Amino acid sequence: MKDSKIIRFYMLSLLLIIPAFYAFAQIREYSFEHISLDDGLSQSIVKVIHRDKMGFIWFGTESGLNRYDGYEFKVYKHNPFDSTSISNDNIFHIAESNNGTIWISTLNGLNRFDRERDCFVQYRHDPRDSTSLSHDTVHFSGQDKHGNFWVVTAAGGIDRLIPGTKKFVRYRHVPGDDETLPHNYLNRFYIDHSDRLWLATDDGICYYDHKSDAFIRYDLSDCPKTADGARNIVSLYEPPSEPGILYFSAGGMEDLKHGSGLCLLDISSGKIVNYSHVPGN
Repeated sequence: MKDSKIIRFYMLSLLLIIPAFYAFAQIREYSFEHISLDDGLSQSIVKVIHRDKMGFIWFGTESGLNRYDGYEFKVYKHNPFDSTSISNDNIFHIAESNNGTIWISTLNGLNRFDRERDCFVQYRHDPRDSTSLSHDTVHFSGQDKHGNFWVVTAAGGIDRLIPGTKKFVRYRHVPGDDETLPHNYLNRFYIDHSDRLWLATDDGICYYDHKSDAFIRYDLSDCPKTADGARNIVSLYEPPSEPGILYFSAGGMEDLKHGSGLCLLDISSGKIVNYSHVPGN
């Protein structure tokens, strides 16, 4: 009798689930267009893709920047004899500022795309100028809602571009100063729903307070340390359905396997909850 009830339960479950999957499959129909070198793409190793506010799709490769209008590509490459060309062909990141300006992070310099002139303005490191870009290898960049444009380079820390200039303010970790970055190596930055800039570092998280021009750290003592003895934060996310709640994870796959897990931060209270694997549970 018990077995027959179990069989009826599973049969009923299948009758309910199969139509749902069928309906989902009917709604979620996608078609793909394959874009290759034959279509004009400069290289098949695409490292970053960005669709801008004007509808153009930008592809960053290890051999040039590509702009696609839906019909054809325009390829931008570095020309050592042209200071208005892109500074390097190895593209790391593409960002778009609030006014629609495209910024390109490369292996050798930051670039601002001038749409009217169809060329680039380069931002480079000058070892004689402490207000220049801190390093020519630029990992990623982006703008917050207050208009601050941020740049992360191989020098560590983060740079903020002074509007209307080619000068930067450099922010670094200062031991003993809790209003500075918790660590100079940055893994991610993230803009939350209250327009705060969050930084995930190799030893904790913080956000930038534009009024005080300082960084606000959070005590992560309730979160497990990673294998290197620090709290290496690698991702940040605030779900749209949970404003004020920030989820973050620490360490790589090896750390996650050993229980570093996922953490939840209630931004207003500062309370942190750790979700870790419990063997046998």
